[in-house]
Amino acid sequence: MRPIKNKTYANFMLVLKQIEAKGYDQTEAEKITHHLFAELNPNGKSMEAMIAEVLPNGEETAEPYPWDPVLTMYRLWTVHCDDTGAALKYGRYVLAVADAFTGYEAAVYEFTDQSEDREFWERELTLRRTAPEPFAESGQAMKWCFDQIG
Repeated sequence: MRPIKNKTYANFMLVLKQIEAKGYDQTEAEKITHHLFAELNPNGKSMEAMIAEVLPNGEETAEPYPWDPVLTMYRLWTVHCDDTGAALKYGRYVLAVADAFTGYEAAVYEFTDQSEDREFWERELTLRRTAPEPFAESGQAMKWCFDQIG
């Protein structure tokens, strides 16, 4: 089982992914993210200390993973499933696993654009289901996806 990443890393990655989703390349997105955290932290506190002030008693607030309701296979892969995630085309479905700070998140998308004019990377996908909880291992997340489509 892989260790869960710390909250600082999680916040950094969440902001980084959101900036990349707006079209910035990774290098530029990292610069923007570092600048944002520096702006929010004028006293030089560690990110862990800042988060501890906001989260009483060490409780973590679990926001649902930000799956896009509609996207393309290309965006799914580059924004959610890169690095240690996975996107598996299976008939009219795409089974998606994202490596998030809480574990491996899982979702099932369906092709809603059946146009033969475009490659499957460019066709529209619609989110059909998301796992209620993250999984400790990516294989468990992918198994959940398969269970959803029968």
